[in-house]
Amino acid sequence: MYVCICNKITDEMIKEYSAKGKSGLEMLKRLGLGSNCGICLLDKFHSHHSAEKADLKKSLKKSNP
Repeated sequence: MYVCICNKITDEMIKEYSAKGKSGLEMLKRLGLGSNCGICLLDKFHSHHSAEKADLKKSLKKSNP
């Protein structure tokens, strides 16, 4: 699946970079991720923080039954 349409970057490309131990910043620079419109970065930021919020809500429910 395409993650960044502007630069034709797929999720497989990102997985390959991660498997090689590349950092997020290095990946951004090398692949050009988010260097045009930036929507892919906004989407990633939103989904990451949505997942964090969901985890926090679960933790709070468990600690306050």
